[in-house]
Amino acid sequence: MPANYGCIVLVTREWFDRCLERGCTVYCLPPGHRPHIGKLTPGSLCLVLAKSGRTPRTEWTFVGEFTVRGLKFVRGEDFHAYAPRAVEVPEAPFPKPGEVSWVIEFDSLVRYPRPVRLGECTDIRTSTSLVPMSRWRILGFTLIRPSDVARVVEAIRARAGYVPG
Repeated sequence: MPANYGCIVLVTREWFDRCLERGCTVYCLPPGHRPHIGKLTPGSLCLVLAKSGRTPRTEWTFVGEFTVRGLKFVRGEDFHAYAPRAVEVPEAPFPKPGEVSWVIEFDSLVRYPRPVRLGECTDIRTSTSLVPMSRWRILGFTLIRPSDVARVVEAIRARAGYVPG
């Protein structure tokens, strides 16, 4: 696995299912969010963590992954070029004129054979984490250091029964 930053993106189950159905290749962060997304580079791997309704965070599930192709900081006036390849949900609206959003262009979205509950991740840690992944504060976008990406991704993939082809 390349020595790139990785990340966890928190989405709704609706976004994930609709994105798979449509074959979308763009993930749009809600306007006004300014995470350290600029550390992602082409080849960075993003784990997709889905929540549904008001489920407890231990029931959120890693449902798949995608690989970053590129990043853009996009004005609402220009978002029309990305909208056909993205999915809008109430929790993550597209930017309107006058707003800006980060956009991640990615290669195909992969669905894991078996979703992995966040609550199952009690033994996954990074080199700097004081608590296991099951207790991490995940709000929407969480970076994973290059030195930890392979360990975290391999642990999730193993639980999910996913072997990249």
